[in-house]
Amino acid sequence: MLTRVVTGGTNKEIAQELGVSEQAIKAHVSKLLRLFAVTTRAGLVSAAIGAGAVQLPKSSMKSKRLRSRSTERRERGSAT
Repeated sequence: MLTRVVTGGTNKEIAQELGVSEQAIKAHVSKLLRLFAVTTRAGLVSAAIGAGAVQLPKSSMKSKRLRSRSTERRERGSAT
């Protein structure tokens, strides 16, 4: 689950992938935030990678998702 957070998965996406409720993912992320003594998902990602708990994938889904989201924003902006 931590790897999915690191690669940019949302609570909803992770819940669907694992077949559990979004609330269960939120609870687990909260526990991880406390465990790593951080307050944000970005802090969690940094702490987890720094601690060696996960490795940053060579080709992250997050970068692909960011590219598609920025493309969507540009398209919406040019439509107005």
